Amino acid sequence: MASKLGEIASPTSRMCTNRPHSERKWKSKLKEWGFDKHIPAKDMQVLVAKAEKRARDEGKETVFFQGEAEIAPKRFENFKRRKTTHTMEAVSPSAGILNLIYKV
Repeated sequence: MASKLGEIASPTSRMCTNRPHSERKWKSKLKEWGFDKHIPAKDMQVLVAKAEKRARDEGKETVFFQGEAEIAPKRFENFKRRKTTHTMEAVSPSAGILNLIYKV
Protein backbone atom coordinates (compact mmCIF):
# COMPACT_ATOMS: atom_id res chain seq x y z
CA MET A 1 0.00 0.00 0.00
CA ALA A 2 1.02 3.59 -0.50
CA SER A 3 2.62 5.09 2.61
CA LYS A 4 -0.18 7.53 3.50
CA LEU A 5 -2.88 4.97 2.79
CA GLY A 6 -0.92 2.44 4.82
CA GLU A 7 -0.79 4.84 7.77
CA ILE A 8 -4.57 5.03 7.76
CA ALA A 9 -5.31 1.44 6.83
CA SER A 10 -3.11 -0.18 9.45
CA PRO A 11 -4.73 1.24 12.65
CA THR A 12 -8.18 1.07 11.09
CA SER A 13 -7.68 -2.58 10.23
CA ARG A 14 -7.16 -3.42 13.88
CA MET A 15 -10.41 -1.68 14.90
CA CYS A 16 -12.69 -3.07 12.18
CA THR A 17 -13.62 -6.69 11.68
CA ASN A 18 -15.14 -6.11 8.23
CA ARG A 19 -12.19 -4.32 6.64
CA PRO A 20 -10.85 -4.10 3.10
CA HIS A 21 -7.62 -6.05 2.59
CA SER A 22 -6.24 -4.67 -0.65
CA GLU A 23 -5.17 -1.18 -1.66
CA ARG A 24 -7.71 -1.16 -4.48
CA LYS A 25 -10.52 -2.08 -2.08
CA TRP A 26 -9.39 0.64 0.38
CA LYS A 27 -9.44 3.24 -2.39
CA SER A 28 -12.91 2.22 -3.54
CA LYS A 29 -14.22 2.32 0.05
CA LEU A 30 -12.67 5.75 0.69
CA LYS A 31 -14.31 7.05 -2.49
CA GLU A 32 -17.63 5.49 -1.43
CA TRP A 33 -17.35 7.21 1.96
CA GLY A 34 -16.76 10.59 0.28
CA PHE A 35 -13.00 10.91 0.74
CA ASP A 36 -12.19 11.46 -2.93
CA LYS A 37 -9.50 14.11 -3.37
CA HIS A 38 -10.04 14.69 -7.09
CA ILE A 39 -12.52 17.17 -8.54
CA PRO A 40 -13.76 16.34 -12.06
CA ALA A 41 -12.81 18.81 -14.80
CA LYS A 42 -16.47 19.70 -15.49
CA ASP A 43 -16.95 20.63 -11.82
CA MET A 44 -13.73 22.65 -11.79
CA GLN A 45 -14.93 24.57 -14.86
CA VAL A 46 -18.13 25.53 -13.01
CA LEU A 47 -16.19 26.56 -9.90
CA VAL A 48 -13.79 28.68 -11.93
CA ALA A 49 -16.72 30.31 -13.77
CA LYS A 50 -18.47 31.10 -10.47
CA ALA A 51 -15.33 32.56 -8.92
CA GLU A 52 -14.53 34.68 -11.99
CA LYS A 53 -18.12 35.97 -12.28
CA ARG A 54 -18.19 36.94 -8.60
CA ALA A 55 -14.77 38.62 -8.82
CA ARG A 56 -15.79 40.49 -11.96
CA ASP A 57 -19.31 41.54 -10.82
CA GLU A 58 -18.83 42.08 -7.10
CA GLY A 59 -15.07 42.38 -6.71
CA LYS A 60 -15.05 39.63 -4.08
CA GLU A 61 -13.10 36.41 -3.68
CA THR A 62 -14.94 33.13 -3.23
CA VAL A 63 -13.88 30.26 -0.97
CA PHE A 64 -14.95 26.78 -2.07
CA PHE A 65 -15.20 23.67 0.09
CA GLN A 66 -15.23 19.99 -0.74
CA GLY A 67 -16.89 18.40 2.25
CA GLU A 68 -15.31 20.21 5.18
CA ALA A 69 -11.99 20.93 3.50
CA GLU A 70 -11.28 24.21 1.76
CA ILE A 71 -10.21 23.94 -1.86
CA ALA A 72 -6.94 25.86 -2.14
CA PRO A 73 -6.86 28.76 -4.63
CA LYS A 74 -3.68 27.20 -6.03
CA ARG A 75 -5.78 24.32 -7.40
CA PHE A 76 -7.84 26.80 -9.43
CA GLU A 77 -4.72 28.51 -10.74
CA ASN A 78 -3.22 25.16 -11.76
CA PHE A 79 -6.48 24.11 -13.42
CA LYS A 80 -6.74 27.36 -15.39
CA ARG A 81 -3.10 27.15 -16.45
CA ARG A 82 -3.49 23.56 -17.66
CA LYS A 83 -6.94 23.82 -19.23
CA THR A 84 -6.89 27.29 -20.79
CA THR A 85 -4.25 26.22 -23.26
CA HIS A 86 -6.92 23.95 -24.73
CA THR A 87 -10.33 25.18 -25.79
CA MET A 88 -12.71 25.02 -22.85
CA GLU A 89 -16.46 24.89 -23.18
CA ALA A 90 -18.34 27.88 -21.87
CA VAL A 91 -19.85 26.93 -18.52
CA SER A 92 -22.68 28.63 -16.71
CA PRO A 93 -21.73 29.86 -13.23
CA SER A 94 -25.24 28.93 -12.08
CA ALA A 95 -24.70 25.24 -12.83
CA GLY A 96 -24.96 22.99 -9.79
CA ILE A 97 -22.25 20.69 -8.49
CA LEU A 98 -22.71 17.80 -6.09
CA ASN A 99 -20.62 17.63 -2.89
CA LEU A 100 -19.08 21.07 -3.42
CA ILE A 101 -20.17 24.30 -1.76
CA TYR A 102 -18.93 27.81 -1.68
CA LYS A 103 -19.16 30.47 0.97
CA VAL A 104 -19.38 34.18 0.44
